[in-house]
Amino acid sequence: MKQKWCEKVFEQRDDVPAWMRDAPAMVRFGREWIEQPDLIRSWMKDYWKREFVPSPLVVAFWGWEKRGYWVTPDYFPVHGGNEAFASLVSDLHALGGHSFPWPSGYHWTRTYDKQADGSFAWDDRERFERIGHPHAVFNRDGRRYVRTPSWLRGGDCACMCGGDPWTRTWWNDYICTPLALLGCEMIQVDQVVGGHFPSCWSRAHPHGPGDGKWKTDVFLEQLVTMREAMRTNGVPDAIVCVEEPNEHYNHLVGIQDYRDCESGADEWASVFNYIYHEYLPCFQSNPRRGNRIWQAHAAADGQIPFLSPARADLGGSHAALANGDFELATGEGKFLGWEKLNGYNGALWNGRAYVDRETVHDGVCSIRLESTKAETAVQVSQNVCVDDAAFSTGRTYRLSAWLKTKEGSTPNSVNMCFLGSSNKSTGGGGNLKFPAPEAGWQRVSHEFTVPAGASYLRIMMHLNGNAVCWVDGMTLEEVLPDGSAREVENTGRGAYDDFMRRWVAFYHGEGRAWLAFGRQVKPPRVVCASLPYEVSLYGGRKVTGKRPAVFCNAYVAADGRKALVLVNATALPQPVDLYKGGQRVSLTLAGDEIRLLK
Repeated sequence: MKQKWCEKVFEQRDDVPAWMRDAPAMVRFGREWIEQPDLIRSWMKDYWKREFVPSPLVVAFWGWEKRGYWVTPDYFPVHGGNEAFASLVSDLHALGGHSFPWPSGYHWTRTYDKQADGSFAWDDRERFERIGHPHAVFNRDGRRYVRTPSWLRGGDCACMCGGDPWTRTWWNDYICTPLALLGCEMIQVDQVVGGHFPSCWSRAHPHGPGDGKWKTDVFLEQLVTMREAMRTNGVPDAIVCVEEPNEHYNHLVGIQDYRDCESGADEWASVFNYIYHEYLPCFQSNPRRGNRIWQAHAAADGQIPFLSPARADLGGSHAALANGDFELATGEGKFLGWEKLNGYNGALWNGRAYVDRETVHDGVCSIRLESTKAETAVQVSQNVCVDDAAFSTGRTYRLSAWLKTKEGSTPNSVNMCFLGSSNKSTGGGGNLKFPAPEAGWQRVSHEFTVPAGASYLRIMMHLNGNAVCWVDGMTLEEVLPDGSAREVENTGRGAYDDFMRRWVAFYHGEGRAWLAFGRQVKPPRVVCASLPYEVSLYGGRKVTGKRPAVFCNAYVAADGRKALVLVNATALPQPVDLYKGGQRVSLTLAGDEIRLLK
């Protein structure tokens, strides 16, 4: 409590703009949305502004980089052009949105997207050797530090040393300042986790060998000078952030990237947020739309409500399966509504998925999937929320797609399964098998019913081994009694939408004194049902275990008022017993309920 980073609670900080201290919510748009900026404008005007309580909104952008997700440092002009992006940022600001890009810290991409002949779609080695080499991190053996993250598609990157003053100036002048001039009010130093960059042993840099407190000190200076660079270049109330927390920076950063839901631990314990909740607001960095367990945990934990946008949010009549024709696509293989599973563990999920405008069955685009023996798998998936779609128990539905195979050493397929609120399978799965290479385009279908207790349908285009396949014209239909079929459409607003609206209103309004600004204290013992829990994290790592059906945290407001916040992580009523001081309080929470007990 005597440290510099605890001098002021967040609500009293005068270095953070008033809107950030007004309990904002958050949303993130990817590269496929950035390519269609009018969709983002429509989401803000027709969904956020109309259906949520008036409150500030942090608008995070992923994939804004010139060449592709996390391809550094040749960022500018940004994806779609500087002028178009600046116009979007300006329009969002007028609607109460505050733009928040996450450049990739000190990384320098040397090569990106390895081709079949061994060359690269982007090769920046000459420029790196000429400019960046002397300022890079060097290992203890005198060799330069290099890594090969999966998102570089067989390429690699070096890392600039934050202990070299050149690096800190480079970050401020060539990355932060241009983003500030485009109107971005917030910037996260991504991939410098907790301010920790790789250990550097260079004798040419003015720092001690290896690790040491010097790393904390120089990164503190980086945050100070970074904020000043932004504020002198068009953003007087600039906010800085770093991926994952470090208490030494609490008094400088204005929002905190947090990832406790991605822990593989048997039990989640939000240690940093518990200790520092009243000093710095956290957000769950990688929210999963419709994952009730993650939502309930983050809501009870006083984290910033974080929305995952979808076409369903835009209203009107939309197919429940988004972009099944694959026409809404970016050049890097990003398709609106679809997500490619990436991994940090080398080759496991390092297969490819990208737009093909030559081999198509309908329209002008198909999705081409590739996997090799060295790159053992590729998966592109989409979740269809049962609550949002016109599904009915007992009726017959059909998933169909045009499929084509060039080569395949193992049987591959488009898989589907139904998952419950705990992410466990509820049955009702199936697949569309890719045809033999000589068969050409084939229409493949699978009929199914919706099992009880299903929260969402997960559709996964999955390849293993040495394979090249295409998918086009995928449809999700209801099979009618006369044998005809009609497309399954979104019915409007489902359980996810309802929960997010109530969470934002609660965080910004009735629960603000505790969830946004309160001090967390030891909660009572909670006795409730346990949920089977299963989730796939980065690199295909699968976590299984149990999570409570009801999450609970205790808070003390600045004026001394105490409260409990309980959140039901299921769609069903849940009984709960609370024990404290030898007393028991029994209550029942409705499905998806957020309850405040003062």
